[in-house]
Amino acid sequence: MTEQTDPQLIESFRNGNEKAFNQLVARHQERIYWVARRILGSHEDADDVVQEVFLRVFRKLHTFRGNSEFFTWLYRIAVNLSLNASKRKKVADFFHIDALHERQPADGDNPETLLMRREEQSLLDRAVVLLPEKQKAVFTMRYHEGMKFERIASILGRSVGGVKSNYFHAVRKIDRFLKERHA
Repeated sequence: MTEQTDPQLIESFRNGNEKAFNQLVARHQERIYWVARRILGSHEDADDVVQEVFLRVFRKLHTFRGNSEFFTWLYRIAVNLSLNASKRKKVADFFHIDALHERQPADGDNPETLLMRREEQSLLDRAVVLLPEKQKAVFTMRYHEGMKFERIASILGRSVGGVKSNYFHAVRKIDRFLKERHA
């Protein structure tokens, strides 16, 4: 049996098959979690946003027109809800990403090298948390997700030039933050 595409699952859900929605959740939940996690910095906050994203999608899937890919629509919802959650909570403190702790040392890495790498990642993460919301979203999508500027612009509903400008300013601020800490 071949796996159904997102459009097929959406159509099936619209026809009353709630299992189709569960398949959409299972397919996209982890990626949406990491989008929220990178913006918010907190596992608990990201979990809350993921639940909110899929609750909203469940309620609004009938309005999805299919002008873009389903994941692009889902991603836009996740970014917007994450930014809203960030604004509400006024995230100022750094929450260390679990993935850094789970990372296995490379052959030849000594404890001092690992510590320095973790400190650098910690500084980068703190710098990202301090960025204005739009710059944080653009930087996260470009740096962590490796998205092209055109896709980011499509997801955020902005011009490519505006997205590039947000990314440029984010990189400058992060660079300044890191240089101040190493001075």
